[in-house]
Amino acid sequence: MPRKLIRHFRLGRCPSSHAKAETQRVIAHNQHETLHAPAKEIEINARSPVPLDSTKPSVAQLPDDVVHTILGLLQCVRPETLQAVALVSSSLYCQARYVQSQHVHIDLDRPNNALDRLSLISRLRHAAAVQAVRVVGFRTRNQDAQDRNQVLVHLVNMMPSMTGLSRFDWHVKQFSMGSSLDDEGWTSLPIPSGILTALPRPGPHLVRLHTSVWCCALESSHDETRTFLHSLEGNQNLSTLSVEVVYMSEEMCRDTMRALKRVLLSCPNLTRLPQIDVHFPRGTCFGGGPEGPYCGLGFSGDEKPPPLQELGLHEYPWGRTNWTGYPNQTGEAVHWANFLLETIAPSLTMVRDLALDQPSSMGIEPLDDITSPLEMLSLSTWKRVGKEPRRIIKFASTLRRLRIHEDESGWKYDSHSFITAPDLIHLSTSLPNLQHLALDMERDQETQQWSYEMLDAIAAFPALRTVELWFAVGHEPPAPQPLLTVSSARHLGDYLRARNDNIQRVTFHSGGLDPDSGPPLRRPLGDDFYVPGPPWAKQNSVTFEYEMIYDAEVPYHRRSNIICLDLSSAMNARLCQLAQGATRPQTDPGELGADEIRLIAALDGPLDKVKWNAWLNKQPEVIAYNADTQRIHDEIEAIINRSSLRRRLAALVRR
Repeated sequence: MPRKLIRHFRLGRCPSSHAKAETQRVIAHNQHETLHAPAKEIEINARSPVPLDSTKPSVAQLPDDVVHTILGLLQCVRPETLQAVALVSSSLYCQARYVQSQHVHIDLDRPNNALDRLSLISRLRHAAAVQAVRVVGFRTRNQDAQDRNQVLVHLVNMMPSMTGLSRFDWHVKQFSMGSSLDDEGWTSLPIPSGILTALPRPGPHLVRLHTSVWCCALESSHDETRTFLHSLEGNQNLSTLSVEVVYMSEEMCRDTMRALKRVLLSCPNLTRLPQIDVHFPRGTCFGGGPEGPYCGLGFSGDEKPPPLQELGLHEYPWGRTNWTGYPNQTGEAVHWANFLLETIAPSLTMVRDLALDQPSSMGIEPLDDITSPLEMLSLSTWKRVGKEPRRIIKFASTLRRLRIHEDESGWKYDSHSFITAPDLIHLSTSLPNLQHLALDMERDQETQQWSYEMLDAIAAFPALRTVELWFAVGHEPPAPQPLLTVSSARHLGDYLRARNDNIQRVTFHSGGLDPDSGPPLRRPLGDDFYVPGPPWAKQNSVTFEYEMIYDAEVPYHRRSNIICLDLSSAMNARLCQLAQGATRPQTDPGELGADEIRLIAALDGPLDKVKWNAWLNKQPEVIAYNADTQRIHDEIEAIINRSSLRRRLAALVRR
């Protein structure tokens, strides 16, 4: 262990070389979010630390809760450094383990890792340290659920011992296959009854439940969703609920929305509805949903959910007075609030975060009416504020975070509203407290170079610490020039840092598409026609993180580091070697895996059309699609040929 590190923590004892080697072997199993060790690995017993000098302050003299707070902050900003701290001594090893047990992430698609994680917490008797549990996963129906159920049983058995638990997230879904692209999609998996039973705790402390409901257009999906919603009725723990419901008929939607309504009216601590998205299948030949009878929530009279802190509406079948079954005398939008934001904006005196992310003409007037001290403002395009900096400058004294970004799928390249350098300079002189800036960036179309004028304007913000920039990748090859690669991302990060040394982290996105998790990999082009395989833009989009880090060998000195967030630690190490000139093996693009394709995109930019087609045509779903197409073609040809033969024979007979 370097003496500098020992002096920094002022500890009198460090582990022996054998103990340190054993500790390193345990910790080396996982270099990511947590120190991963199977439950049957060695156990390190903590020894009481002794200060080097009892007359001077030492970490060894701090109470455990203070050490936990310090290590918790370190875990948030630099998880890998916490792993190094765990190597200092057996005492800090146990303290670091305790802190890492505070937030437990369970991926049901990796059941072995999840079981090891839970077993380790049990073995170390750290269940009481757990403050938050997040369960995620997606599965197709043909995958075995036995391992997943084993994880959930273990979790349920541990929950009574998690006395410090304050938050539980459940976001688990499975993909439901339908007869066409219109009705297939995601379906939520219900929260096991054992977990729902274990959440209520005696005393005033509430374990807040955050979950999501996904429902595709299949009748079976709606049945399962109603069952899930029924299990949530009257739940005292439910705090956040996101909803996406796709429907094909009014009856299907109506029954599901009635089940949702019962949840909204019966859960007293439900304060956040981040997304309500109820819609007819998108991306098809159909233009919209049914026109009636009414199939919405149907709030009437004094019916309303508890007071909300957050409400996000994407799409919803707003009721009209002439629709069959609609219970009110005025339109539903009026019943909720007259066009919602425009009416309630003057009353939002305590709002701190405001997001106007969906493309819309609405947004300018409500922003003018809001008088509360905003700390975060998110806009889809610069047009949302009429391209006028003054609408943002009114929040100058409190605004800390500004985001102007829209998914690239919604960009119209001839009319997408990017913020201009002069407007950005105006903002930089008027927003002295802005610490985070996120922007869609446009390349210099004439010179095909980076827009250094924009970069200079970004660097002009005096208090800026973090930056996030999106560059378009397009929808098909060739990609726009210049290409965003690991080398060019480092160049851009150095350029910004040289002009503003307050900047600590810059995130660069090549491609502004939100990543989809899991299947399907098909791209709908209509009702029953699709192009097989992953989209070029999705497979070639990469994200780089440029960050200033402390150099352990040179105190008080910082150096830049850049990684690709889409690659593993091992792949990032390989990327670094190749970027520094290591020999590249000659490979056939068609033989590469998806990770290698993304590595090439990070190193050299998105694949050109020839290399992309060579890789795409080797993918199993494309091969199967081509085989089906050829079979159908052969069958049609055979039918045509038989008909032609019959016509020729008939002609000969007539002669």
